Amino acid sequence: MGALLVFDVYSPVNLLMANYLIGTDNSRAEWHFWFLEVLIYYLVICAAVLSTPWGARLERRYPFALPASLMMSGPVMAFGFSLHSPTQYDPRTIVMLFWVFATGWAAARATKVWHRLVVSLAIVLTVPEFFLSRERTLVIIAGLLLLVWVKTVPSIRLVNIAVGTVASASLFIYVMHWQVFSRLEQRGMAGVSVLLACVVIGIAYSEAFRRIQNSSLLAHWRRRRSQDAAQAALP
Repeated sequence: MGALLVFDVYSPVNLLMANYLIGTDNSRAEWHFWFLEVLIYYLVICAAVLSTPWGARLERRYPFALPASLMMSGPVMAFGFSLHSPTQYDPRTIVMLFWVFATGWAAARATKVWHRLVVSLAIVLTVPEFFLSRERTLVIIAGLLLLVWVKTVPSIRLVNIAVGTVASASLFIYVMHWQVFSRLEQRGMAGVSVLLACVVIGIAYSEAFRRIQNSSLLAHWRRRRSQDAAQAALP
């Protein structure tokens, strides 16, 4: 909203997350958040399906098999689009990338060793088909396999605080970095200094948003509801 009002960088279509539905010039900045739009579509569709009686029963009966079967859409889409790979501006991207969402879903539901083996095999077979850069492919595969197999890692309190802070603000860091790095590069900054500036400003934006959210009327209403529910539970 700030970038829309102050910098005139984005359009109202961004606020609606509707670039794929309405369509905009693919050379404009509206497409900075294309993957967020795709994620929202997946979440809305899955929530709608799983909220139905038959969808809820299916998910309860096959908590791993359901996302695992959807995860296998990746190889199918890779083969189907191998000759005409869509870009992020192509509506087919919404269909093609569903395997990414399903893989994360399956990994979260993988409670047995063979579950993790299935997810790992899908990752190793699928990721190289979607990323042309060999270095990027290796980093993504290694990161996904770590998420699948490593549930906890030894750490210390200060590191946990730092990592947790960055992780909780990661979306804000991404949203803001488009407005930060280009302006800093115009002023001659580059490399690690720009990266740190993007992270710091993203964290500050996240904290400001959290404070506004906690002080909003909605937060007040939620607290009142919680207090009313607690009082109603008393004998």
